[in-house]
Amino acid sequence: MRVLIADDDPTAREALGALVECWGNEVFFCADGAEAIAAASWFSPNIIILDLEMPIMDGISAARQLRELYPAATWCLIAYTGRGSNAQREATRAAGFTEHFCKPSDLGKLERILDTRYVPRQGVLGAP
Repeated sequence: MRVLIADDDPTAREALGALVECWGNEVFFCADGAEAIAAASWFSPNIIILDLEMPIMDGISAARQLRELYPAATWCLIAYTGRGSNAQREATRAAGFTEHFCKPSDLGKLERILDTRYVPRQGVLGAP
């Protein structure tokens, strides 16, 4: 699996990435939503994990742009945040997220998502 992780906290980003890599996945790191949008076009991730509170571009704005730019993409888009209110969950659902994880998250659930071998029917730019 190709997993793109965007989080402005380098410690959190690298810890999550190390775990995802330990499970046998390829990881690319970004520090904000704008970097994640740029990387999605060439990294062709299966899964994108976005922190919601990042400078430059937050995760909800990035998710909306990703869904607008790549409407045919079938990646799993995961919100990764410290907030889990019903309003926050509704906002992530409306922005096009597939999952909403609260920090510290249920790592078993994340591992199960990665184990499903979530593979889009087509890459982001339409290539298989």
